Amino acid sequence: REIPDGRWTCTNYLDYYDDQRMKIYACPLTLIKEGNGLLFDFTGSSKQAPAVVNATYAATEGYLLRAMLGLFGFAVSHCPAAIQRVMRIKAELGTIVHCAWPAGVCKGTTSVTQSVWQAATFCLSQMLLGSEKYGARAMAVSRGHLLILDVLGQDQYGVPFAAVLQDCCQAAGSAAGVAANGIDTGGIPEPEVSIPNVEGNEFRYPILYLYRRQEADSGGPGKFRGGVGLSMAFMPHDVPEISDMVIHTHGVTFPSALGLSGGYPGSLNRITIKRETNIQALFQGGTMPRSLTEIGGQEELPPPFTHTFLRAGSVVECVGGGGGGYGDPLERAPEAVAEDVVNGLVSQAAAREQYGVVIDGERGVDRDATGREQATVKTQRQSPARNPTQRLQ
Repeated sequence: REIPDGRWTCTNYLDYYDDQRMKIYACPLTLIKEGNGLLFDFTGSSKQAPAVVNATYAATEGYLLRAMLGLFGFAVSHCPAAIQRVMRIKAELGTIVHCAWPAGVCKGTTSVTQSVWQAATFCLSQMLLGSEKYGARAMAVSRGHLLILDVLGQDQYGVPFAAVLQDCCQAAGSAAGVAANGIDTGGIPEPEVSIPNVEGNEFRYPILYLYRRQEADSGGPGKFRGGVGLSMAFMPHDVPEISDMVIHTHGVTFPSALGLSGGYPGSLNRITIKRETNIQALFQGGTMPRSLTEIGGQEELPPPFTHTFLRAGSVVECVGGGGGGYGDPLERAPEAVAEDVVNGLVSQAAAREQYGVVIDGERGVDRDATGREQATVKTQRQSPARNPTQRLQ
């Protein structure tokens, strides 16, 4: 009741590679707040997909509750009844957010439900920003769509194994808030499974990690930066092949970890495979590669939904997105940008291109060059602007 009434909108897009082509599904949301009630209106959502990415009404409701709990009910955790009583949902039967039998549905935790959560988080935060009392609770969107790999086969002992590798999506960057950076590889604001220990995965499955680390430039730029995401590379270990690898990943076309109040979104997901590599020769020479560019071989960009395999010597790299940023990146303190560069969270190139901050080697921020760079960016922004009081021609 204390929050001003209003209406807020957001459209989230789900990219899905199906039938040998990329298909795009829209999830538009209008949030209407009147008195003590909230209406989540999904009018205009895409018709249900002929595949397993649709959400049932119950799944959509569950992920709206997830968004509400993250911003309003973090003290009540798994007791959402009070929040549920103030919510109403408008969703047309036969759409991706309220599919009709016999549509193929997602697992209730992936695909369209992520779009629902992301759009709802954005709209709810916009609503909070309109409240002087509760505006500080607003935050951008943590994590875009999910990057998931399944690896299956027989290990070196002839025993069947199956693993779901969710490192990059579970350890995504958290969103920036009104007065704080997002948490680097901090996940999302809800109770959820943590990422496994690297050695634990290597013990259980015939894989070897080359690296797992925080990925520079993956967090959304802003006055307060979104948390950076995770990247990792792994290869089959002590087996001639991993016979089955299933990739099911969204968020490779559109950024969906949206920024807030001028903040930029987190980065996209991507997966790369290098086959017939020289990795063993590198090991024998005492080199542990730190990126795919250091490894020779045939580079392959697999479709984000596909079934493939890994022979010995193949290397897979996965890069997950970060959280959305808050506020204009040009308003970020140059010293904070320089610290991010020192810590490997922002590259020097991104510091200049996204924040207008010029780093001069060991001397840190070049104040004069930074002033000129930011003035240039502001001029470029203003050049296409129009006076809103003038009639558009």
